[in-house]
Amino acid sequence: MIDSNNRNEDGAGDYDNQDAGRSRMSIIIDKQEKNCPRTFNIVFFVTVPLMLLICLCMSCGHFLALLEKDSELKANDAILASYVKDRMQLFEEATEVTKRIYDDCIDIFIGDPVEQIKDAGELKDFMKKCTEITDLNSRVSSSDFAGEKRLDVISTRTSFNWNTCSRDGLPAPKKEQGQYLYDHWVESKQQLYAEYSQTDEIEDSEALELAIDNATAGDICKTNSAGGAMFWFTIMTTIGYGNTAPVTKEGQILVMSLGFISILAFGAVSGAAGYVTLMIIDDVLQRCNLERLTKGWGAIMLWLVLLFSSFMLIASITGLYLRKRIDANLPKWELFWYSFISTTTIGLGDTHIPHETFYHRDMFSLPLILLFGFICFTNFLIKISEKFYEIAKNTGLIDDESLGYLLEMDRSIDSSWRMQSKQSKQCNPPQEVDVYVEEGRDGRID
Repeated sequence: MIDSNNRNEDGAGDYDNQDAGRSRMSIIIDKQEKNCPRTFNIVFFVTVPLMLLICLCMSCGHFLALLEKDSELKANDAILASYVKDRMQLFEEATEVTKRIYDDCIDIFIGDPVEQIKDAGELKDFMKKCTEITDLNSRVSSSDFAGEKRLDVISTRTSFNWNTCSRDGLPAPKKEQGQYLYDHWVESKQQLYAEYSQTDEIEDSEALELAIDNATAGDICKTNSAGGAMFWFTIMTTIGYGNTAPVTKEGQILVMSLGFISILAFGAVSGAAGYVTLMIIDDVLQRCNLERLTKGWGAIMLWLVLLFSSFMLIASITGLYLRKRIDANLPKWELFWYSFISTTTIGLGDTHIPHETFYHRDMFSLPLILLFGFICFTNFLIKISEKFYEIAKNTGLIDDESLGYLLEMDRSIDSSWRMQSKQSKQCNPPQEVDVYVEEGRDGRID
């Protein structure tokens, strides 16, 4: 009979021998993993790595936004300048037409027979109808430069992917940021026009044109680091919605270098996290006597349900986010479509998360849920590949011999053949062969 005290002492001695030469931290981590293997692996191989990916997106996205903000500000200034120039041109056309319209109407009146105009009232009606500028009025109303239409035009043309231009410096809808940017741009234009007009060498028209070209409202904008983090998330996960892209050479170099490293990190983390979750869920199913759900069609259906559930969860969170931030009520099918193209990394771009209303804290909600959706999609593909391998094996298309084993056997056969060929040549050297040449009658060699 074995004494329990001796057994414990022997076991302790074995552990002491195994821990010899190891650091104290390594020993503590190893004991924690053995005591709580599921919790340990979920925390340190799933949760912590995914959080580190989120932090990587936030840091890299901030630097990318710093590189791209100036180019976006210049583009917005150019858009506003072009907008105001179009407005001025339209009103110049309206003024010119207004100057000519009364002369044209008088000419028409003079050319008409006098008896058709019986009194002053008819003359007034005639001038009123004659001076209607239907085409010009339709153009002015269709491209209205005041009110909601002006706001729609500005918010549609400008972009706030790398800058936040709001009164409080916080993310806001495009219309609000566009109006705030336009108001300050107009103030800048007026100040420059006042400065240029004081110079006698510059005419008023030239001063106005210079003021429009040099006006800017970039001093009111801040770096949109949160939007950059969301963009970097689409780079790291290879979703790539296509709603924006870096235009500077420095930004493109940053994406090609750190973006490539981020893609590698995402692949490694998602693979490790998928493996851990797959092992733990299979272990739970086996403990519950549900082994049929750990392999074959049962496992495929289980992970398909989990994948579909992740689609629904992503669609629900996205719908709540869009209603809260931009007051948009998208149809349920469109939200489900967004979750599908995001989780499968198709990223068509027809539906995406706007950068201008994105906060830093949002990185720990929707992007984090998308990462768990990627894990479900990965494990679903793993179960499908296992089932296909089982079918191929049962039908005799493949056997238990792996490709690596077959290639190793092929290399060994080639190596032994070369060795035998070399030994054969050494034992039986080639003999010299006499060649007889016969000269023909016509002098040629036969």
